[in-house]
Amino acid sequence: EAREVFLSLPSSLKSLSLRAGKEEEVWSGFAEGVRAGTMASLKHMYVDIATNMVDGDDLSVFLPAFIERKPVLLETLSIKVLWWDGDGEERYRCPSLCKALREETFPFLNELRLQGDCLPPQFVKGLAEIISQKKLIHLQTLGLSRIEGNPENDARGRQEVSEASEMFAECLDSSSVPRLSFLDLMEMGFEEGGTETLLANLSSETGPPVEKLYMSLYGVSEEGARLICEGACPFLERLHVLRDAVRPFLQAAAGVSGPLPFESLSINVRGDEMLLCAELIKSGKGKCLDKLWLSEHCGDVLSACRSSELTNLRQLEIAVFEMSKDDLLVLSQSAEAGNFPSLEVLTLFFRRVGASGEWASVLKKAVLGGKLKSLKYTNFPNGHLADSPLVPADDPDDQDYTSFWLEAMSTGCLPDLRALHLSGDENDMRALAAALKVTSMSSLVRMHLQEIQMGGDGLTVFAEALKTSSLTRLETLEFGFVSGDWDGAALAAALNAQRLPSLRSLSLRGEQGCVSAFREHVAEGRRSVLNLSRHSSPESDNDSEEGGSEDSDEMGDESSADERPRRVFARLNPGYQDEELL
Repeated sequence: EAREVFLSLPSSLKSLSLRAGKEEEVWSGFAEGVRAGTMASLKHMYVDIATNMVDGDDLSVFLPAFIERKPVLLETLSIKVLWWDGDGEERYRCPSLCKALREETFPFLNELRLQGDCLPPQFVKGLAEIISQKKLIHLQTLGLSRIEGNPENDARGRQEVSEASEMFAECLDSSSVPRLSFLDLMEMGFEEGGTETLLANLSSETGPPVEKLYMSLYGVSEEGARLICEGACPFLERLHVLRDAVRPFLQAAAGVSGPLPFESLSINVRGDEMLLCAELIKSGKGKCLDKLWLSEHCGDVLSACRSSELTNLRQLEIAVFEMSKDDLLVLSQSAEAGNFPSLEVLTLFFRRVGASGEWASVLKKAVLGGKLKSLKYTNFPNGHLADSPLVPADDPDDQDYTSFWLEAMSTGCLPDLRALHLSGDENDMRALAAALKVTSMSSLVRMHLQEIQMGGDGLTVFAEALKTSSLTRLETLEFGFVSGDWDGAALAAALNAQRLPSLRSLSLRGEQGCVSAFREHVAEGRRSVLNLSRHSSPESDNDSEEGGSEDSDEMGDESSADERPRRVFARLNPGYQDEELL
């Protein structure tokens, strides 16, 4: 079918967005369409290779077709791919893409974006050579993903990253990229040497005419941090500071007299850097704070948030081993005071929490009072690493979180919430089902119900509610272990009737016979969304068998407590690359 689709595309086609995974026939059909000339007028192309489909260079399946047709009129090329996949050293160099750029296959290219999990240093060096050879002189926008060094040798890998980033920084001048105006390196990350070289090049008379720079700092000198904070690089609009760059940056920020000169600032803070970060917030210089990641001993920063309105803060992540009830109370009071009016992401990761429900009551008051109306993603109340509820079940102040969240949605207090996390038992599932019948939840994209303990009746109640629900945008639906004897016929019927039209993934676990029966009830055309695991009991971690469709490789296994936050974090923050926080 793919071949026929691509061969029938109109010759006037100007823009194409294509996302596929292991379906090699899709990419082969795409290449055949290119060779046949059906995309001769194409000017904007967005390619997302969701998973590795062939060994070696992923892009070699279709890029040679463009090379054969050169020159190609393409002006925008955006590629998202798992750069590290494949076998052999050559995979790191992405030879097909380098060949296409070196041979000027796209002579009119003015926007190039390379995204994905990470970029190999060898490829970044190759790209720098191509730029130095003046093969991309029409480039106006360039965006690159994070560089990742040797995964088996941290010291060598960091050196590889540093060398590649410095080489890339050195190649940017007015003769090699004379039209470059926007440089998006927010995910790339620069060590101290690369930072100094890049900013010096862009600020010099021979530098490219960059008007807008987004970048991440892994390292920076004290002098470099001072110049950045004083606004010596007016083109630097968005900045992410992490790793070794945090301390010199915060120290430099303390020395400036006014607000920091950025449109957006993101910081990963840890250890004794907390006091410096707290001072930044209390001074009012950090009004541009957009994203804030906190680890152990974050009490001072949270206290600063309680006394300061962070009008631009959109994302707050806290990952600590043990969260004190006092810190949680301060966080909740900050929200209740209206100090996070723009907050979109709130995630908490910790093993234990002090046994008090006071902080939760205050946070509820903030939500139901409309103080967090911008919230889109949160893992509250299930952000812990252990298997117990966030507030222990025997806590006298334990709260009914299900009714709280449903009330917040039904009263319009969370109009943009994209992800809903619920825990409890079958009664909570019934409450959810009742709410689905009368409450608009059209904003939801993900529903995480893994911690609701239920049997087949719970699935049936949920399925019945889908007849009148508004879950038109729901893409991910996750159940936990469904106990007892059940076949899921009602839920299967709802799937077959397209009552969840946007669904891309449905996960659940159960006894082998139950899971198999459910799968058989689901129409063949809908099985691609299934991610099923067969277990003999909820405690079993090693009895997983293949579930889902023949095309599914994901087994829905239960990760360890230490691995779980990594999965949740990635799910809540697609595209975020840095894992150092966790």
